[in-house]
Amino acid sequence: LVDQVLPYSLAKTNPREYLADARFHRSFKCSRTGKRVTYAEVGSPTGHPVLFFLQSHCSRYVAIWQDLAAAAANVRLIAMDRPGCGGTEDCDLNDRVDTVCS
Repeated sequence: LVDQVLPYSLAKTNPREYLADARFHRSFKCSRTGKRVTYAEVGSPTGHPVLFFLQSHCSRYVAIWQDLAAAAANVRLIAMDRPGCGGTEDCDLNDRVDTVCS
């Protein structure tokens, strides 16, 4: 399948072009903090959306190697850069989540 279907065949023949795919370089502005958040969407664009929660100090690029498997499973895998990683702006912990202490 990798050799037969674009864009997956580019992973072997032209990795630079494959990694430049716009699906891997999306962003939005957080409505609460006003900061930029970057993310990748891999797999099937019309598949079942699944959030891929990355471990500390990881970026969305970790999800790219799952692109073909996610497409085969009809999954749209969404991986957001963690604060301060990739293109996502850093923000204080108190800005990330609401905290309550009693």
